[in-house]
Amino acid sequence: MANINNMEMSKVIFANNNIAINKSFFGLKTSVSYIPTQSPVEAKQYEFSQETGRKIAGIMSASDDELKELVSKVGKIDKSDMGNMRVDICVSRDRQFIALHLFQYEGFSYSPITEPRIIEGETAKAVASLLLD
Repeated sequence: MANINNMEMSKVIFANNNIAINKSFFGLKTSVSYIPTQSPVEAKQYEFSQETGRKIAGIMSASDDELKELVSKVGKIDKSDMGNMRVDICVSRDRQFIALHLFQYEGFSYSPITEPRIIEGETAKAVASLLLD
């Protein structure tokens, strides 16, 4: 499992008004939760193929109104063991909150190709079901 503190989008997540950060064990352990549902937020990283990465970029660039329709059209998104696209995901356990950040492998490292995107509510649940199930 990835660590939210080490993700590039951590500042965006921590700045969100619906996110609570709790430090424990002398400040060495950080737990993050989604305030409206009190659900813990976990970080994940997955790799995808170039084609699948384009689908994810489309999801991330869609407006909130377009997103619901787009999610139903895309269908299941398959992960890859050795893809050149990576998505950093922070998702609450109840899936009411999801944050996404898309990267592409180039020049021996991953470079961001999108800005972080935060989605909340039922739309977040739908997006999470595409990427995590």
